[in-house]
Amino acid sequence: MDSKETFYFIGINGIGMSGLAEMLASKGLSVSGSDTSSSLNIEKFNLLGITVHKEHSKHNIKSEMTIIYSSAISEENEELVTAKALGCKCIKRGDFLANLSRDFNERIAIAGTHGKTTTSSLTAHIFNIAGLKPSYFVGGHLVGQPHAKINSDQLFITEL
Repeated sequence: MDSKETFYFIGINGIGMSGLAEMLASKGLSVSGSDTSSSLNIEKFNLLGITVHKEHSKHNIKSEMTIIYSSAISEENEELVTAKALGCKCIKRGDFLANLSRDFNERIAIAGTHGKTTTSSLTAHIFNIAGLKPSYFVGGHLVGQPHAKINSDQLFITEL
């Protein structure tokens, strides 16, 4: 990722989207997004340096942005349509996570139908206790710690 790249998350309040946005912001990258959720906590994002809009609007999108969106976002979404018309790079959340994981020397990916969040959070916890300080992305809220964090570029633990 280019340190001058600007990332915009359509549906930033989702558990997977917010974690990725927080990881990028922690690396000092420019991050913003939008969400219409009634549970949107704009103050939390602002503390992380992330600007969030409470509505989807074509006016939020600029041609230099890299757009991240989840499968929950309709192809007819005003921001996504505008981004494509402006020639923005548009990447689905899952593909972006896969690309992000390539920045790490080693990766552990937890897959399956049930138990991915529990297994990935326990794996990250075990590696933390062992003093290995992994970076991780967990698809659920954790008690007393963020659900996504970059500690180093050595090891990345994630759920697929």
